[in-house]
Amino acid sequence: MGLEGYELFTMNRVNKKGGGVALYVDKVLKCNLIECMSSIIDDVMECVTIEIHVEKASNIIISCIYRTPGSCLETFNEKLAAMFSNLNDKKVQIICGDFNIDLLNPNGHQKTTDFISTMYSNCLFPVIIKPSRITIDTATLIDYIFTNKIDHEIVGGLLITDISDHLPVFAIFQNYFGIKTKKKNQTFDMIGHRTTRAIAALQVDLKEHNWYEVFANEDSSSAYDAFLSAIILLYEKHCPLMKITRKHHRSNKPWITKGIEDACKKKNNLYKIFIKQRTKDAEIKYKLYKNRLVNIIRTSKKEYYHTLLEQNRSNTQETWRILNSIIKKGSKNKNYPDYFKKDKDIVLDKTKDIANEFNDFFVNVGFNLAKEIPESRNNNDLNKHITQNVSSMFIGAVTHREIINIVKTFKNKKSTDCFGIDMKLVKSIIEYIVQPFAYICNLSFRTGVFPSQMK
Repeated sequence: MGLEGYELFTMNRVNKKGGGVALYVDKVLKCNLIECMSSIIDDVMECVTIEIHVEKASNIIISCIYRTPGSCLETFNEKLAAMFSNLNDKKVQIICGDFNIDLLNPNGHQKTTDFISTMYSNCLFPVIIKPSRITIDTATLIDYIFTNKIDHEIVGGLLITDISDHLPVFAIFQNYFGIKTKKKNQTFDMIGHRTTRAIAALQVDLKEHNWYEVFANEDSSSAYDAFLSAIILLYEKHCPLMKITRKHHRSNKPWITKGIEDACKKKNNLYKIFIKQRTKDAEIKYKLYKNRLVNIIRTSKKEYYHTLLEQNRSNTQETWRILNSIIKKGSKNKNYPDYFKKDKDIVLDKTKDIANEFNDFFVNVGFNLAKEIPESRNNNDLNKHITQNVSSMFIGAVTHREIINIVKTFKNKKSTDCFGIDMKLVKSIIEYIVQPFAYICNLSFRTGVFPSQMK
């Protein structure tokens, strides 16, 4: 499964279904798969290893390992020791995964002690020191993160969640890439403060405005600039910008109501209580509530789509769109190249250079194609094959009523231009600005010049 903005590295089982190991790496980072350290050994282990290239710092080797439960621990230790023998001590090493070896109770088990010795002998030390799998009777540490970067500030821990019977583990290497973490500010939008009184005042000012600067201009671009400037000036006067905080919307799962969200929080709290108390009563209470919540979510989802399909039963196109959103697991991951080749030898990997090449191609494509057309030896021969059309076509001037009728057919969409003006506002003021706008349209037809800001 792909994640937007991340590159996926996997090693999948060949002779068995399911399983496998995977690493997601931010596409901002340059990395590659280390094939000699990535393999599947049936009934023993699965491993995928990558190397992240870091400028002005040591490269990072990351291995994700899964050891099959009950497999020969001696064989696993031998394979692990052979893999670590290829590592460069100067590089940062991070080994993570599900090893199915309990590090909390190593005493009395020689193979577990041998595993710990293998890790320590390669200067790999654990980041996670608390149990990652907790039941009523047991608490074991079988999911680890090892690293040789012990001189760096590392924050490691467990996430308390019931998405799996193993608690997810994490490790954060503070500022290793030299990028300081910025505090996230509250997200907000700047929109015009529109009220019925403000729009009415805007209409009055537009009606009384002197459009001389527009009508006196014989250049369509300059006339439109003056026209737009006047509208923006009056709009900002009556509808000044105000800060609106964005609210969290559940658009991706609209069947998850506020009540279900509160129930999910309660379910998570019950799971935390079970993890702390580890009693049979706490486990039963958590599981009963969880099962009930799962049924409620399924019912809510079913009712949501049933209502949605009923509302659009006469709209075939919308019905198929809804069905596709249910059936399809998600859009296919699109991998676009991060570089381009020019003239087969020159590699362009900078965004600005790539954009300039695209611009140069599309600007000159017509001219370059025209140069390849061979010139006719005798132009008079072409006239023999051209049928003269006795009729002519004329374009009449744009009228005020024509513009108003066209504008009224547009939908009241919330999308705005760079000035914060949407179609709903345009429809409310079109009758007061139609005269100068009609002049600009007819001026554009007459001069053959389309206003630059309308492109």
